Amino acid sequence: MHYRCFGAAWTVEEESLVILNYVFADDEKMAREKVGGGGKSARRDDARLMGIYTSIRNVQKNEDWNKRSRLHLFGIRKSPWKKVKPGWYIVRSRKHYPFYISAVHVKLFSTWIIHTAVCENQNDVSNFIQRVNRTHHIKLVESLFKDQ
Repeated sequence: MHYRCFGAAWTVEEESLVILNYVFADDEKMAREKVGGGGKSARRDDARLMGIYTSIRNVQKNEDWNKRSRLHLFGIRKSPWKKVKPGWYIVRSRKHYPFYISAVHVKLFSTWIIHTAVCENQNDVSNFIQRVNRTHHIKLVESLFKDQ
């Protein structure tokens, strides 16, 4: 979650974009080193790079949204879940962007992480909470997650 730069190497074959490699890195220099280029000459194309980034993130978003996991039975007896009442909760991994956000459903004898997402900005947070509300017909409060 601490990487700030995205890099990719690609080629165009028969008018189709073929992604050879992609990486997340601390800075542009490191991204260029890690992604390589397959020995071909490299040039910067920010528009195409943004398209690649968006398509990769969309695949990740769908996977995160659809993957559910149950917290271990003993995990729900430990803090912070030990004293939490049954219901729906939104939890984020840290205060600053980017961060993971999760929709957690606490039941009497189990706790489930129902949906997760990576949020890069406030709009991502709003969209995630609205989608959880629509999908599960609930009304989670978004105001607690506004930029501070």
